[in-house]
Amino acid sequence: MPEVLFPEKQGFQEKKYLEIGWGDAGFYQSRHYTLALTARALLAPGKSVVHVVGFDPPPEQAFPRANIVLLHLPVRKFYDLLHFVDSSVDRASRERALRRGPGRYGTSFFYDGRNSYHLFRTCNNWVVHALARAGLPVQTTLTLSTTAAMDQRGVSAGRCEISSSPRRRKWRSGCCFKGAIKKLS
Repeated sequence: MPEVLFPEKQGFQEKKYLEIGWGDAGFYQSRHYTLALTARALLAPGKSVVHVVGFDPPPEQAFPRANIVLLHLPVRKFYDLLHFVDSSVDRASRERALRRGPGRYGTSFFYDGRNSYHLFRTCNNWVVHALARAGLPVQTTLTLSTTAAMDQRGVSAGRCEISSSPRRRKWRSGCCFKGAIKKLS
């Protein structure tokens, strides 16, 4: 991953993979989900956060119960995807975003996100926009659920391989708002 993209990766130098997610700040950082918290996240546009987790085992081993989708992307499209993820972090004119606090599990942290979270801009919609930026033919409007996002590629269960170039990089997506990117030194 180029140094200019996603400088927050510096906090995870010893890890092989980064899992990156985006979501509602109040909901995502909560340890206990309630109906009121869920309703507030969906109905009252609020601040977002980016969650970054560093890990070493391959995603299939780190997340054995997740539906893993392996995408083969041309290098240019991989960088377009990275630019999208990078632009999701609010650095407030700093070189690197400030950590908001510890993440949900493992070696992880929260950072301020850009754009507000609400019913029509959810974690699933964020993933679909990332895939669109990578050049995949996905519908970005009204993608409100994990199933709707995954069904667009016909991968509601299992794996899918998409390859449009022999020169490619890999991006793996788990369920909902999580994406794992193998760090490229």
